[in-house]
Amino acid sequence: MTNSIRSESLSLKLSGHNTQTFHLSGTDSQPDLEKGEPTPVAVISEARPEVFKSGLQELTVVIICTFAVAAVSLSSGCYQMSLLSVGTYFDVNGGQLTWAIGSNSLAVGAFLLLSGGIADAFGRKNSLIVSMFLYCVFNLITGFMESFISLCVMRALIGVVISTATPAAAGILGSSYGPSKRKNRVMACFAAGAPLGFIGGLVAGGIAAQFLSWRAVHYFLAIVYIIFVVLIYFLVPQDKTLNKKEVLHQLKALDYTGALLIVSSFTLIVFSLTQVDVTQEKWNTLYIIACLVLGIAILGGFVAYEIYIPENPLLVVELWQNRNFVLAVVCIGFCWIDFNSIVTYYGTMYFQYVKGYSPLHTTVVTIPMSITGILVNLFAAFTLHIIPGRFLMIFGIFCFLASCLIWATMDYYRTYWTGPFICYVLAVIGGDLCYNVVNMVALSSVSNDLQSRAAGTFNTFIQLAASIGLGVSSAIVSAKYPEIGTPEGYANTHGLFDAYKNAYWFGAGCAGAALVLSLFLKVGTAGDQKDADRDARLQTRAEREKGAASETASF
Repeated sequence: MTNSIRSESLSLKLSGHNTQTFHLSGTDSQPDLEKGEPTPVAVISEARPEVFKSGLQELTVVIICTFAVAAVSLSSGCYQMSLLSVGTYFDVNGGQLTWAIGSNSLAVGAFLLLSGGIADAFGRKNSLIVSMFLYCVFNLITGFMESFISLCVMRALIGVVISTATPAAAGILGSSYGPSKRKNRVMACFAAGAPLGFIGGLVAGGIAAQFLSWRAVHYFLAIVYIIFVVLIYFLVPQDKTLNKKEVLHQLKALDYTGALLIVSSFTLIVFSLTQVDVTQEKWNTLYIIACLVLGIAILGGFVAYEIYIPENPLLVVELWQNRNFVLAVVCIGFCWIDFNSIVTYYGTMYFQYVKGYSPLHTTVVTIPMSITGILVNLFAAFTLHIIPGRFLMIFGIFCFLASCLIWATMDYYRTYWTGPFICYVLAVIGGDLCYNVVNMVALSSVSNDLQSRAAGTFNTFIQLAASIGLGVSSAIVSAKYPEIGTPEGYANTHGLFDAYKNAYWFGAGCAGAALVLSLFLKVGTAGDQKDADRDARLQTRAEREKGAASETASF
């Protein structure tokens, strides 16, 4: 017979976080609690979190965190629009030129897993300040580069230092708010950072390329983000204060071997996919095959290592035990290939190389993406607690599929309003809806102390997917149109246009695969009572495990 448990209230106040009230009742135990334990039921609060002293401070912190996640995509967007200028200046074209973008995305993706652990270990505010400050410094230095190789190296270093900003910002917001409509609106604003940052980068890059130079992009980013460094110092609540002994302990606990394996793996894979179209023998080139095989082998070794060896692995176990998270991440990976590496990248190439538009004219045709992005995120902010995430995800992926199919079947003379305009709008709808849903799944799958690592894991996949997608699509286009990258190839605009269509067919395949997988998702609404109860169970389990670990350490 089940013992009757007297209902009581337990107020749990987490350091630096919202106060939530959990009611312990005699209902059936949940799967993530030990058998016989009472089930916590959270009371949803729409009040401003106690860590913020005023509404203005709260709003400013949300904007800061949104620009933190936008830093990577801003940089990529700027370079997509100024790519022609960079290629002309350094006399580089074809697959080699994609390294100007790919080096940054690759570095971000490869270091995000380690960066998430750093943010959780050393304090999210501390990590955010250091990350953005170094981002400013390295952008300033990059503006003075005189060789393409040194440019790509510096772009990679920018990716390494800014990789900490996204998980740190996600951790700050994710741990400050309990499940509520207020959190939905905050996280929708945060989620807008990646796609809108990319579109903002297209605008900034177009203006710089038209009136100044590609170097102006780096000076612009350095100026903007040094302002945010100052704002972070004064306005973002301090979440962790460390002494020298604790810092050394945290440094020793980081999984450096796992970081080395993941960096090596994806560097080799992306290098082989990007470099293949530069070589004369293409896939018959021995070192290309060797790099690809070795990269895949190291990736397998990384997964095995993370499962069995480190005490503090880069991969958060709780995330990979969540079936919805795994499916959602794979889906968003395919979607980000479409958004970053297909629709926007080849759309820019189409307008500049096929249509002969200037950078400023190309910037103008992308403006509807910004407007659409704002509207879609407003829609997500007010509907995530009403419409199940599964339906939003399916609809978003369908938009990607439609966008790629329209591009792939478009004839040479189709007008902007009946072709590219519709494709851009659909891609932004898909990108923003899918990012919101997967961000929600990732942050709701772990307790507050693992929020940054969860965000790091999720963003690792989308950045690496973008890098791999760019390499694969570039190889496909080059295989179908070997003249690409030569003056003759660019002069034949009809041939170039048909070559780009192959990339869109690849994008349609990615969207189709994601659409099939999304049918198996079981993601409900966010910010409702069920979501709050799940969050309460996660926090209760985390506190119990911490207590057990402390007792073991004391013993």
